[in-house]
Amino acid sequence: MDDTRPYKISVPQERIDLIKQKLDLANFPDELENSDWDLGTPLSEIKRLTKYWKEGFNWREVESRLNEVPQFTTTIEVDGFEPLATHFVHVKCDVPGVKAIPLLFIHGWPGSFLESLKLIPLLTSGTNGPYFE
Repeated sequence: MDDTRPYKISVPQERIDLIKQKLDLANFPDELENSDWDLGTPLSEIKRLTKYWKEGFNWREVESRLNEVPQFTTTIEVDGFEPLATHFVHVKCDVPGVKAIPLLFIHGWPGSFLESLKLIPLLTSGTNGPYFE
């Protein structure tokens, strides 16, 4: 049975609000004197990143960009194991009249499909081929 279905990233606003609340509650230690990166991330950098995540990062914009890529979920049956819920991206070649080569790109752990997003247009829309999907 094929249970493949379209998938869209959709983070509830409550989760985003919770992250911002947690960032608001951050309690920073005193800055160590004369410390660069030798003792870890400098406090000034941590505070800068915290401010960016609270005030500068636009999750909805990123979510929208990620959802431009056709995503799906399905379950894969594996003998001797529980069914494996899988997320995948399937981009078809957009060059008319060519027979595209199927390409399965699998990322490692830890990792995600984000690692290959910049490659997709090069593999599916190039000018000289070969073309993949």
